[in-house]
This record gives sequence, structure tokens and C-alpha cells, in this order.
Amino acid sequence: MNYPIPRMPDDEVDRLLSAFFRAEMPDPWPEAPEHQSTLADVQPVTVAVPASVVTLNPSRFSLAVSVALLIGTCWCLSRIPVTNTAPPRETGLLNGSTATMPMEMAPMVPMNDLLPTMLP
Repeated sequence: MNYPIPRMPDDEVDRLLSAFFRAEMPDPWPEAPEHQSTLADVQPVTVAVPASVVTLNPSRFSLAVSVALLIGTCWCLSRIPVTNTAPPRETGLLNGSTATMPMEMAPMVPMNDLLPTMLP
């Protein structure tokens, strides 16, 4: 449902533009032209592709080179081992704190010894 929008004082330009464009539109609107076409009327179109489209123009070539350089650089940098010689720094958030795990969250002890006795 459309609700009417209250008019504001600065809507005068909108009102003038609406009135102008409504006056420019034909009233009544013309009917669409009727055309009966079938698939037999449609002919295939052959287009000759110019040689400049087939070849790699300079902008595409530079894009291909830059993408290859980016991928190659990432691959080379991923092969370098990372060495961290800096000592761990204190963040100040958890200095001197300890953490404990509640018993209900502790991992269960495997019961491999009990399984053969439970099976028939």
C-alpha cells in the first residue's frame, strides 16, 4: 500500500519537474507496434573479427604480467621460512594470570580396557 507523502516547502522544484515531464509524455500512451515474426525470419549473422581483437593489446598484456608477478611474488614469499627471534612481549591484559579447566570440561579418559569385557 502506498501512503501519501506530506508536501514540504522545498518540494516546489519536484512539483515543477513532475508537471513538466508529465506534460511531455503522450496521453494516451501509444500502442506497441504489432510484428509477427517466426524463426524462419531470423537469419544467422556472421561477423568478421578484426585482427586487433584477437591479438593481446598492450593494456591486457600489462594486466596479465602484473597478475602473474603478484601470484609469483606471493608464491616465492610463501616458500621463505619464518623465524621469530623477538622475545614474547607482555600485552598487559593477562599478566600473571592463570587458567584452570573445570572438571566437566576436562577430556574424558579413554575406556579401551573396559570395551573387551563389555562385548559378548
